[in-house]
Amino acid sequence: MASATGRDGQASGLGLRLELAQGPGGPRVRMHAGPAELAPGLRLAALTAEPIGAARPRSTAALREGSWRALEARLEVGAEALEQAAQPLRGLAIGGWSIGQVAVDVAGAAIVLTLTGPRDEGWPALAQIELAVEIVTGALQVRARRVWATGPLAPSGAALWRAVARGLAHGREGVVTLTGEALRVTPEWLLRRAFRAAGATPPRTRALQVTRVRAEGRGLRIVLVSGDMSQGEGLKGHVLEGMSEEPDDPLAGLRAALRAGDRTAALSALACAPAPTHPGGRRLTRALTQVRAELLRFHDPAAAAKAVRAWLAAAPDDPEAWWRLVVTHARAGEAEGITRGLAALARMPGPPAVQLRRRVAQALVEAERAGSGGRARAVLEDRAWTGSPEAQAAAWRALAIAQAGDPEVAGETVEATVAAALAAAAKCERRWCEDEELQARVAAAGRRCGRDVIEAERAATELAETALALARAGETQRLAPATAGRTRRVDGKRVRVELQTRAARSLEPGSLLALAEMVEETGEAGRAQALRELAWFLLPGCEPGGPNVASEASHAGAAEALSDHGPWNDPGEPRGALIKMLRGVVAETAGIRAASELAPVDPGEAASLLALVEPELPGLRAATGLKLPVRVGRGGPEGGVAIRNEREPAIVVYPGLARLDRRERRFRLALAAALIRGGLAIALDPAGASLHELLAALAWLGEPSLVPTLPGAQTIVRLWQKRGLTPQRFAEPQRAALAEQLQAWRADSARVARLATLLRGDHCLLATRWTGAVAGALLAIGRDARLPAVVDEASARRVCASEEARRLLRGAGLFLDRSQEHD
Repeated sequence: MASATGRDGQASGLGLRLELAQGPGGPRVRMHAGPAELAPGLRLAALTAEPIGAARPRSTAALREGSWRALEARLEVGAEALEQAAQPLRGLAIGGWSIGQVAVDVAGAAIVLTLTGPRDEGWPALAQIELAVEIVTGALQVRARRVWATGPLAPSGAALWRAVARGLAHGREGVVTLTGEALRVTPEWLLRRAFRAAGATPPRTRALQVTRVRAEGRGLRIVLVSGDMSQGEGLKGHVLEGMSEEPDDPLAGLRAALRAGDRTAALSALACAPAPTHPGGRRLTRALTQVRAELLRFHDPAAAAKAVRAWLAAAPDDPEAWWRLVVTHARAGEAEGITRGLAALARMPGPPAVQLRRRVAQALVEAERAGSGGRARAVLEDRAWTGSPEAQAAAWRALAIAQAGDPEVAGETVEATVAAALAAAAKCERRWCEDEELQARVAAAGRRCGRDVIEAERAATELAETALALARAGETQRLAPATAGRTRRVDGKRVRVELQTRAARSLEPGSLLALAEMVEETGEAGRAQALRELAWFLLPGCEPGGPNVASEASHAGAAEALSDHGPWNDPGEPRGALIKMLRGVVAETAGIRAASELAPVDPGEAASLLALVEPELPGLRAATGLKLPVRVGRGGPEGGVAIRNEREPAIVVYPGLARLDRRERRFRLALAAALIRGGLAIALDPAGASLHELLAALAWLGEPSLVPTLPGAQTIVRLWQKRGLTPQRFAEPQRAALAEQLQAWRADSARVARLATLLRGDHCLLATRWTGAVAGALLAIGRDARLPAVVDEASARRVCASEEARRLLRGAGLFLDRSQEHD
């Protein structure tokens, strides 16, 4: 077998190559691809394709642009890729319970999907679905073998699986379909997406059928073969013989008892439940031990203490379990156990109020052991269910106030304790505390410990999850009333600050949309619109809806919001004097280039391209104060825009520009205008000078004794002098600042390269301000960095994670609260 492409065949990230094989009918050409990493946890092990038609491709171009038919492919899908594919479930509401986190565990043939979220009616809520994969009619079929779910949640495991399956299939029509109790998945679309992301024409893959699925390490190996080459049905994947249509539901009895409020039946169902042995079963064990501890609390001290120890063994990093253990030791008078428990709590992170509470408890214990202080006893819970009615009522009151002063205790727990205190007081002949007084003391304790901060964090989490769910459903018009309702009883400013922190830290689309809603209420409509545009960029599979959708008319507002935050004078890498000097010599630098002409272009094509870009230029000409003539070239860069340093610096456009998204097209034209206005046309024109030579010429302006030695710099200085530009035109402080900055930037080639990167980023920010096209800037950044095309949330997030995108978003000031600028 011989290669027909050599090293060029490896130019693509897919490892494309041509091979010539001797077959029964003579030599045959085959295209091969792989191995190649398509995404985190997703790998193309190999692909074989044959050309369509009689022509025999012999070049690299044929690999990318020819017509091929896929014969066989092997994909390796790891747990990371499966988990990423399941992320759209976040924010999905099942009944009254919302999914907060999604995880996937794979071990051998076992695949387990874990869903966690807030408490369900006060009980720890977690769902784990054991999946089975089989091959049916050439596609993968995914079914639920077993569903483990705690908390009341759905009435049956089958109902829970159906809700999850609908969430997995939503928005993926044509790739994932829901048929009865199973999901049908056609993985061949991954190959088409990978080829398009690599800039190559994808082969025809519709005829590919799955013939084999097997476990391999922490993932799956999937084999696809053309339908006319497959040999029967193939293996059945991971499905177990005798598996029923409905998934097993080992915890159905527990959930039914919890819904009915039957504590005895819940404990009995919990005792009869089988032990989890599947991958990720430790999470389920942790939730079940916590449920048991909650059921026994206040009812059976000995069994409750044993349940707390089991809970701690399953969750050694859970502060609540440690605190319950401290209470257990206090009941038994075990000072050593109290000390060990408080020492473990002291090593765990927590809010300042919680840390203070732990230090006070530790001090009381030490004082007791030394005999110099009062006794440290957690007797409130004991007295709440023992003693006379008056003693129980007093204990419930004290416990309610103590819980309100502990930000780690859930709000619903405090409310339940207050209700118990009021009920206990009603049974007493003499009332020692009126209802209003108890409510006021509980509220005061909550304010002292920072519970308002906790509530604001909880509201921010719920708003972000709600916003994401509404965005995926195309119902963002419902976000405004949802935001108003959720923030009615909490500090709106704290919620906004929490959303800003989350959005800036991890760029969560839900946090961005919720933040935009709250920012708009402060009157910053432009900033709110820019936040929405960023959120929709991160959700390319969703369609914006409602009255707050980004539009061309709103770009002016977005540009205004981005107008006052520039990194030019960053103390770590200052370049403000350099940029100011470059802008001051635009006219004298224009026209310095080697003579060359653009290749002639078809007049009709040139006219259509000019008609496309000319409407975008009046605003840029007004912003720069330059004429910005437009030339049309042939071929050109992938972005479709270049710069020509003529006597009037010109923007050169190429046919590829017409194929870009209009947002990216507007941004690229604005970026070219910003770079010309910034005096960088000579360094960006291939026939001009290098950045090294331009900096050497600028150094002469800063310090005339520094006569340049580079030929290009000498030419620039000579023409400057001919045009009347001398160092004496500029004030001494400006020249001194320029000389100081250039001394640092010209130290070596690496520093010059770093300066080039920063200057491009600075002008990307300026172009974004002019157009308000945040999404256009991100699309251009991703294309120029050779990142995969933005077709899903993972590819959009990869673009936003790039260094240039992070610099753009930081400089744009999207997460800067104007109301706090002067606090």
